[in-house]
Amino acid sequence: MKKFFRSIVTIGAMLGAAVALSGCGSGFFWLVR
Repeated sequence: MKKFFRSIVTIGAMLGAAVALSGCGSGFFWLVR
C-alpha cells in the first residue's frame, strides 16, 4: 500500500513538473514574441 501511494506521488510530481515546464516554456515563448 505504501509503495502504491509512493508511486502515485512520484507520478503526480512528474506530471506537475511537466505542466510547470510547459507553462514556463509557453510564457517564455510569448515573451520572445
